Amino acid sequence: MQHDIILTRTLEWSGVLRRRLIIDNSFGQWLADASRQPVTRQTIVAWHLELARTLAAGHDSVDTTAWIPPDDIQRQILRRLRERVFFTLMIRDINQDASLREVVTATSFLADRAVNQAYRSAMTALADRHGIPVDVKTGLPQEMLVIGMGKLGGRELNVSSDIDLVMLYPGDGTTGGQTPISHHEFYGRVTRRMVSMLSDYDSNGYVFRCD
Repeated sequence: MQHDIILTRTLEWSGVLRRRLIIDNSFGQWLADASRQPVTRQTIVAWHLELARTLAAGHDSVDTTAWIPPDDIQRQILRRLRERVFFTLMIRDINQDASLREVVTATSFLADRAVNQAYRSAMTALADRHGIPVDVKTGLPQEMLVIGMGKLGGRELNVSSDIDLVMLYPGDGTTGGQTPISHHEFYGRVTRRMVSMLSDYDSNGYVFRCD
């Protein structure tokens, strides 16, 4: 099995990558090409949209910038995105091509984007079932605020870090759907659903462990 020289040092250290390339040798060429450039926010967004387009096949929506995937598709997208980001950063780091700032900035942005996408999928699914939480004073839809703490909050997340999240919502009330529930119950379900989307381990791995 031939691999690009840029992968050589990493393959010596990483049994995980060796096993991954046995399953899909073409991924090695993709990684070799990707590893020649810094991993930036723009890079991660482009990879995310590419994966969404691939996994959106068969769905009615064609605008993947606005499409909110169902949970099962979102899980696949985020896990494959994590794989791309982490392996590319590992190769660049082992080859001494990436600075510490590149690694922690890219990892922190990946976490931000993954949390945002998991929240959107969980929020949409529950709003379709129970209705949207509404501010009782203004009548406007409520959103939940998700705050990254610790290393994520400081933009210093590394590839082995857990992410610490605090969830806040504006006020109590009841959703307005056909099967209404309290805001407390609604946002509790959103939180459990999004954390599961990020941290549950499946055949594609996981995205981030969450506290």
